[in-house]
Amino acid sequence: MQVRGTHNSYQPPLPPLERQLDEGIRQLELDVWSQPDGSFAVYHSANDRRSTCPTLVACLQPVRVWLGAHRQALPLYLVVENKGAPQDAGAVAVAVQAALPGHLLVGPKEVAGGRWPTLAGTRGRVIAVLIGNGAEQYTGGSMFVYASSGPLAAITSRPDPLSQAADIAAFVHAGLVVRTQADGDGVVLDEKRRDAAAASGAQIVSARDDGYLLPGGVSWRCDPLVPSPCRPRDMEPTTTTTTS
Repeated sequence: MQVRGTHNSYQPPLPPLERQLDEGIRQLELDVWSQPDGSFAVYHSANDRRSTCPTLVACLQPVRVWLGAHRQALPLYLVVENKGAPQDAGAVAVAVQAALPGHLLVGPKEVAGGRWPTLAGTRGRVIAVLIGNGAEQYTGGSMFVYASSGPLAAITSRPDPLSQAADIAAFVHAGLVVRTQADGDGVVLDEKRRDAAAASGAQIVSARDDGYLLPGGVSWRCDPLVPSPCRPRDMEPTTTTTTS
């Protein structure tokens, strides 16, 4: 299946995370920075600290509540980028695991052998991905990392659907989950790139605009690259797939 997500999900003018989930967003991205007290602040850079949720805990608590109220929801992809020191990566994963109980996290061990669990086994749960500084050394097991080869290969990123379309298709056919972006730096929803992102078959299509919708005006649909007995109405029967 293919879902839509947001880039820098915490950053205004995007609405609070739980509202994005209500709108059908099924991938969120947080940038985190370690603080002297051991917590993690959420913001983009030293020059841009705008955030609808100032800390990792403040971001994930309403997400946890929302998932508890929407147990039939599609799995939520949560991308957490460590913007601090590389040695903080493990602590980021620990903080995510503390905020989201173990039963909510779909861990790498569940994808052993290259086979993803069924949709029924992942509804209302979180597929958490650690990226950024130190992520390549992370081996904790509660979060995924971006990897396109080797034993950790399960989720990867190819942000440019125009120049990286062949890579995206190859990874999708190999059973990997791929994230791409419908817009580039400083370019909001360029039509050519937007259409290429949807057609690429990447399972996650991110945009800076939560109003972006997949073809047909939906938030999720059957993946155009993967033939399967897929019926959109069976994906998330209790929630709307369009924005309000």
